[in-house]
Amino acid sequence: MDRGTRFKSIGSKFTILFTIMALVLCVGLCAFSGYISWREYTNFFWQKALESAKLAACYVDGDHIGSYLETGEIDQAYKELYSTLQAIKKEHNIKYLYIFAPESNHFTYIMDVALEDESSLSFSNLGDIYEYTELEYEYLLPDVEAKRASQEKIVLLQNAYGPGVSAWAPVLDSEGNVAAYVEADLALDLVVDALKGFLWSAALVCCALAVLTVFCMAMITRKMVSKPVAELTNNVLEFASGESLAYPTNTLKTGDEMQALSEAFGKMAKDIDNYTQNLAAVAADKERIATELSLATDIQISLLPRAFPAFPKRDEFDIYAQLQPAKVMGGDFYDFFLIDQQHLGVVTGSVSGKGIPAALFMVVAKTIIKNQMMTGMDLEDAMSVINARLYESKTPGVVVRAFVGVLNTATGRFCYVNAGQQMPLFMRKDRVFEYLRNQEMVPLAETENIRYRKMELNFRQGDSLVLCTNGIFQAKNRQGEEFGAERLRKDLNSRRAMLSNLKEIVSTICEDVSFYEGTSQHEDDLTILALRYYKGDRACAEITVQAQEGEFQQAQRFLRRQLEENNLSGFFYAKMAVAAEEAFALAVHSLKGSGEIVVRCAVDDEVADVASAKLVTVSIVYAGSQENPLEECAPTQQEAVAFMRRAMDAVEYFYQDGKNEICLRKRVTESASVIK
Repeated sequence: MDRGTRFKSIGSKFTILFTIMALVLCVGLCAFSGYISWREYTNFFWQKALESAKLAACYVDGDHIGSYLETGEIDQAYKELYSTLQAIKKEHNIKYLYIFAPESNHFTYIMDVALEDESSLSFSNLGDIYEYTELEYEYLLPDVEAKRASQEKIVLLQNAYGPGVSAWAPVLDSEGNVAAYVEADLALDLVVDALKGFLWSAALVCCALAVLTVFCMAMITRKMVSKPVAELTNNVLEFASGESLAYPTNTLKTGDEMQALSEAFGKMAKDIDNYTQNLAAVAADKERIATELSLATDIQISLLPRAFPAFPKRDEFDIYAQLQPAKVMGGDFYDFFLIDQQHLGVVTGSVSGKGIPAALFMVVAKTIIKNQMMTGMDLEDAMSVINARLYESKTPGVVVRAFVGVLNTATGRFCYVNAGQQMPLFMRKDRVFEYLRNQEMVPLAETENIRYRKMELNFRQGDSLVLCTNGIFQAKNRQGEEFGAERLRKDLNSRRAMLSNLKEIVSTICEDVSFYEGTSQHEDDLTILALRYYKGDRACAEITVQAQEGEFQQAQRFLRRQLEENNLSGFFYAKMAVAAEEAFALAVHSLKGSGEIVVRCAVDDEVADVASAKLVTVSIVYAGSQENPLEECAPTQQEAVAFMRRAMDAVEYFYQDGKNEICLRKRVTESASVIK
């Protein structure tokens, strides 16, 4: 904190607060006093007006008063009544006193009394009509219908003669019907003037008292609050500046919470000083631990196979895996290994818990699983042994959720056990991913004696399997919603056509989960292993490679294996391989080195016109516009086409559904089919 920063003192803030409170209190008192006075004054004058109206009504003859409106003539009785009402008006200081006959929407003046010193121009004459306003509709008509005097106080602030109150009383005839009404209006101008004077006097007194109160409170606050707070603030700012961790003690002797606060700051400063002295050592230890944890994570990852392609000389299958560690070291792992030349073992697993214990037990689990699987023991027996050994080695509460499988690379038969791991995703070639459901068994190391039951799956050429640990499915977004199994399946199927290889599948899953979480720091490990089987059957199989000349080696190994399985090798294989390579080169030239080429090999044992013969067909298929490379080729490629025609029984070109196909056919008798 910058000590040069200027702040308002707490004393000035208290002074402003007291001033505002005093002003509010003064205004409130004045307003309340004015309201009470106004209410009492208006009640008094309204009662006076009502009594005056009732008194005047007593002098009016109800049976005779209405006749003046009929004849319009004034007699001696009218004049005597007028004189009587003048006396009442003068004695009671009434502003207006008049008699009227009420109707439904107006009333007619019968008598409007004026004193001798008042101008008659300001008063109404006999027969004058007054149209009702909202006031008469609201107050007068209900009283007329009920034949009663005023029931509610009526105060008029906007009048020609200024503020005033009004009241009326009925004049009844001998039959009890309303003959007329007498109304008395009293002016309130004297009341208003008196009330204004009172309010001004009260405001001056309140302000004087407020000034005195504010001054006294400011002096008391300065002594009891402002000065101790200022001293405490200076001490705290000096401590916060970092120039010195020493804090003065026993400087405040107020005997209240301020002194307790100062002493608490002193103790805190001493504790911070002690903590600071140890902080460097603690920071060094934390940095060392962080370095060791990072190194341990690197070591953990280094124990997993990470070189891809994992088996470059094997084209029957492809495998790819990835583990993205969590921000806290976890216990996920994967593994794959050749048990022998025809059996591939695949493993994914996760150890419950996090931190170094989970990572250490992960190493134990991975080692035990691989060592036991490498013995070649039947999968069910091997899993029982693995479970027993892990149960002996584990700490309480630790289990291993694992998926262990063995693929026969020659036949495509896949045996596996799902020991508490998530459901695997399986996709047949050119179809969609689906889960292998309801095959989970209890995790490893949870129960000592258990017999695991293996499941079987037959891979066909182009089929794929994807294994994921819990971190994929249980990843959460900022709203706490899990990524889920169904979301993963739909995302993969929606982009299946764009995911041509296993690395793209694995990378896409990791990217989708990271995007869903909104961070690259995962709460749990993300582990994915993908397996694809390429080997076809003896009669017909195919392989897909990139349209580059160097990729033909992979296709060549595929042709050798396919022909050897049909007892075709030696010179026949060499001739077929050279012809296929020339056709492959024509396809690469047509695609200009980009795209994919499908190499298909079919062996037909039933050749009608030749006994004990086989027909071998090798097709080179690639997408693109129709262009026959056997006829429309460069001069340097014409020799290759001529060689293919000499070496093969038939060399043909087809175009269908947007795909070009170069077809090579060669018959071979049984005598030429012996592998040399």
